[in-house]
Amino acid sequence: MTASQSPKRPPKSPAQRQRDYRRRHVGGQLSVIIDPGAKACLEQIAKTRGWTLRRTIERMIFETLQSTFQASTKPSAVTTPTPTSPRA
Repeated sequence: MTASQSPKRPPKSPAQRQRDYRRRHVGGQLSVIIDPGAKACLEQIAKTRGWTLRRTIERMIFETLQSTFQASTKPSAVTTPTPTSPRA
């Protein structure tokens, strides 16, 4: 064997190939423990809309971010009260 040749690696198992693929292509993984009631609500929303839990969480995040951004760019809905005329 010459210096430019490398030894052959054993073939990867399907699980190893899947793990490598996810590391290269998936944005990230999130593992959290949430309140059982919140989980039940999340599952109900997903079931009602016909979505996966993943899609439900992603949509909720994106919609919240969008509405938060829109609210922060709009003029304030709170108005300064106008002075009232003195009573006679």
